[in-house]
Amino acid sequence: MKSATGKEQKIQFGKMARKQLPLYRQYEEEKYSEGEQESWHAITERIEMTERRTLRRKVLYAVAAAVVLFAVAGVSFRLYMATADERPIEELAQTFQTPQEAGDKILLVTTDEKQMDVDDNASLKYKNDGTVVVNSQTVDQNVVSDKNQPAVYNQIIVPKGKRTHIYFADGTHIYVNSGTKVTYPAVFAREKREIYVDGEVYLEVKRDVNRPFYVKTESMSVQVLGTSFGVCAYQEDKESSVVLVSGKVEVETKARQKVTLSPDELFSMEGSVTSTRKVDASEYVCWTEGLMIFNKEPLDSVFKRLSRYYGQEIRYEHKKGQPYYVSGKLDLRDSLEEVLGLVAGFAPVTFNKTDHIITVEVIE
Repeated sequence: MKSATGKEQKIQFGKMARKQLPLYRQYEEEKYSEGEQESWHAITERIEMTERRTLRRKVLYAVAAAVVLFAVAGVSFRLYMATADERPIEELAQTFQTPQEAGDKILLVTTDEKQMDVDDNASLKYKNDGTVVVNSQTVDQNVVSDKNQPAVYNQIIVPKGKRTHIYFADGTHIYVNSGTKVTYPAVFAREKREIYVDGEVYLEVKRDVNRPFYVKTESMSVQVLGTSFGVCAYQEDKESSVVLVSGKVEVETKARQKVTLSPDELFSMEGSVTSTRKVDASEYVCWTEGLMIFNKEPLDSVFKRLSRYYGQEIRYEHKKGQPYYVSGKLDLRDSLEEVLGLVAGFAPVTFNKTDHIITVEVIE
């Protein structure tokens, strides 16, 4: 087979460049929307002009346009990689490495790998400059206002059996439940406020029409302006949910399905299956007050919630068949032993504790 001549190679390269043109146009318009329509219109007119000229001039113009285009794309890519706060917060959340020695301590971790222990039920209070007060100690962070510099992100890691609070400088208050990680910027951006949650939180968001608040999880995004709501999205659970206490929120799944919730509505999803129903929202967020209320809930789900809340492994053993559904109210300020005693009062179960593991057996 004969090798292609230099002229044929140029023609092939020109065709390849033209095929790639729409992809680069889409990339540039998404990345830098302002002024891109006019620039690309001029480029398109110039390329179309070359098609009316000789083949040689057509090839030369196509190659020149491709070289310029690749150069611009390369600069854009380098800028994108250099500016950390332009990456999706879901991606940034994965850059934090959970310390192996964390154990049962609540940890505040920063992007410069600083760590601080946080007392159970303590509060983290952020100031406008990104400084955070923890356990009466002040943590200074090198937060700059230059938009070309990477933003400073923090992550709070709350193990099972612990809880904490975060007060942001904008007035937003977040309750963080046990077994939860929350990733967020030390200072919110000017155009939006955004956090990433793996676990369960309850939020009281300060209204700001110019800066909507987003809660991102592995499977969905929740947008609010100012409202109170709960998000439960543990990665190890099959189901994720959003429950609205007041205001209005819009939930968007990864499949681009959008649902707007009104107060006392619960949105849930398991895999690709979603549903919305009326509930008593207080039953889903009462953990912030040390209570657990359940209405016809599977017994294994109750024990999973208790295991997370108290940080104690509970194994529920039952035969295959119809699950047990229970209703009741538990005061989580009591000890786990006292709470399990109450559960045994309305469910046919017994408990056995060995090697720091509580085993639950159903009485047939």
